[in-house]
Amino acid sequence: MLKKIQRLANSEQRIGIPDRSSLIAHRQEGFTLIELLVVVAIVGLLLSVISVGYTAQRRNARDAKRLSDLKQIKSGMDIYFQDASGYPDNGEWIPGTTLNCASNNILLIPRDPGYPVNDYTYNGDDASGLPGCGLNNLRGGYTLRFYIEKQGLWYLMDEDGVIRDELNNNVISVDTLI
Repeated sequence: MLKKIQRLANSEQRIGIPDRSSLIAHRQEGFTLIELLVVVAIVGLLLSVISVGYTAQRRNARDAKRLSDLKQIKSGMDIYFQDASGYPDNGEWIPGTTLNCASNNILLIPRDPGYPVNDYTYNGDDASGLPGCGLNNLRGGYTLRFYIEKQGLWYLMDEDGVIRDELNNNVISVDTLI
């Protein structure tokens, strides 16, 4: 009986029928389509979770930069007021340029981190008409309009550093903006 099985096996090899062990070994050389699709789906899911967290961190970083810029602007405007006895006219506020009083560079006016979508908007209040820095168009006060992405709202800061929401004019704490 053993001889018959050996003869049958030899005849299969002679006619070109592949050995079962070679079929199994060949099948295990690569990945199936389903295995590849599962791996791609898992990687895609992980990337989407990571990107959501990354986007939130970038938004928070831009908001923190805005609050830092507001402190810088407030300090620079206070120095301008001491030198000129008033605040600059609207035409002097050009983000990305230096605000000067006579020959003193007072403040490099920052751009919003979300520029060109958002930018800081300056509005000088009630013209005092007083001379200062060689100008006759100084302002008695100002408001600065800015956007906080986390809240999705516009806010106003005045010359005293008081922050209000633009919609209801309610006073807002800096801590609630972060």
